[in-house]
Amino acid sequence: MLETTFREAYPLVSRAAQIQAAAAVSAGSLPSADRADLAQEGLLAFWRSLPFFDASRASIRTFAERVIANQITSSIRAHRAIRRTPVVTSTHAYSYHPAQSFDLRRDVERVIAALSDGDRRLAHLLTDSSPTEASRVLRISRSTVYQGIGRIKAAFIEAGLDPRQRLI
Repeated sequence: MLETTFREAYPLVSRAAQIQAAAAVSAGSLPSADRADLAQEGLLAFWRSLPFFDASRASIRTFAERVIANQITSSIRAHRAIRRTPVVTSTHAYSYHPAQSFDLRRDVERVIAALSDGDRRLAHLLTDSSPTEASRVLRISRSTVYQGIGRIKAAFIEAGLDPRQRLI
């Protein structure tokens, strides 16, 4: 039942999610990189709330638009909320050999110090957190986190610390 309803409503719901996410981004509420994430979160919220759909109260279109709009509004509020989770500001590099640990730590700190403030905070967070957790703590989209990871990786490669090469 739910699969049939979702399959029938998907084209309409998908378009509604894209339109509402685009409207939120164009209103200046969030960066444009977050538009795809907003649309996806809206579709996921619709899928999760589908068991609560009551055809006697509203059409599937109205139900979908309300659920998606509420999810996007909640995402914008969460983005604007004051960060309550502290951001990690120290780096931990571990090795079994003391000399290698010291050299690696010094090289890593040198590369991280040369990054922009946002990428530096992201790099520190990623030492102990997943990209998804970093996204939540920094209140940025996962796609923005992955773009930052790409810049950080490029900085390490440029500094001669290519992860594809053996250090030992």
